[in-house]
Amino acid sequence: MLAFITTDAPVHPDWWQSTLSAAVDQTFNSASIDGCTSTNDTVIALASGSAGGPVVGADTPDG
Repeated sequence: MLAFITTDAPVHPDWWQSTLSAAVDQTFNSASIDGCTSTNDTVIALASGSAGGPVVGADTPDG
């Protein structure tokens, strides 16, 4: 399974990583087929920041 997450929002890299990791741990890393988890799943999250505005992170209302 492959997942690609993209945004043009400016996000803080540490917040982006921790938020993604928390979501993946509860979803991707818990998916199994016949009791076995896949070793070939990939999640890629890209944020360009091209939308401008304040950086989203743990200390912002959107974070």
